[in-house]
Amino acid sequence: MLTRIHTISLLVALLLPTAGYTVPKVAATINPIHFLVSDVGRGVVKPSLPSIGMSCVHDYVLKPSDVASLNAADIVFYVDESMEPYIQKLADGPQKKLIRLSDEVELLSNRGYYGSYEGQNTKDFHIWLNPENAKKIIGKICSTLSEADPENAEIYKKNAENALEKISAMTEDIHKMLASVKSVPYIVAHDAYQYFDRYFGLHCVASLSSGHITAKELFLARAAAKKHGVKCIFTDMYSNKQRYKFISKKIKIQAVDPIGSSITVDEDGYYQLMQTLAEGFKKCLE
Repeated sequence: MLTRIHTISLLVALLLPTAGYTVPKVAATINPIHFLVSDVGRGVVKPSLPSIGMSCVHDYVLKPSDVASLNAADIVFYVDESMEPYIQKLADGPQKKLIRLSDEVELLSNRGYYGSYEGQNTKDFHIWLNPENAKKIIGKICSTLSEADPENAEIYKKNAENALEKISAMTEDIHKMLASVKSVPYIVAHDAYQYFDRYFGLHCVASLSSGHITAKELFLARAAAKKHGVKCIFTDMYSNKQRYKFISKKIKIQAVDPIGSSITVDEDGYYQLMQTLAEGFKKCLE
């Protein structure tokens, strides 16, 4: 009888959480990374996120609550200091890991006018818009979480495997969706989309400024639109569409969102972001 009681007690003890054990606190700096971390951490980790909203990521100034949230995290996933300059305000150290995800992928240079790369020494950090990059990011997230939280490593691994399968299925769907518009020329006002358009074989003929559009750039865009028969220009969600009417009165102007600012779901947010972006391209180009 005593042996049976001891056996039951041992089994109960093994099922209980280890004394003092806590799941690591995790944060992500921008929506796309937050979506991927949420998916890999599904059921275990609920990452925090700065209140960026519809603000431009590059110019965002952290609120005190954002600083407190990021400083409270054991692990912070971010793209690159050039994408999120505010990350430099956080201290890396034994108690906190800052995980730079741009190290996991091959970076593209920012495009110049007419899609040229000549003289461009700066890098484009919208890396998540290439599904293959997203897969590499998922791998890094999985290994980082598993190392920090070995008790849940199998869950992270299974979640990551499921995420990779979902990305493959999503990619196939987007290829089919965009098949009929791949040769249609277009212009982008802010060149945040080259990881997307190069991967899916779209035909961007000109890109404007990475910042505020100048009069000179509008004249160049007008010339490019006339030369290539452009019927569509893509802008960010917070851009003033009316100023692009100068390029052509007949041109369609489509606002697209490369970071999923308005997406409210977490675990499946990445797939919704990519699907919505693809739908925006399809709508304007067809």
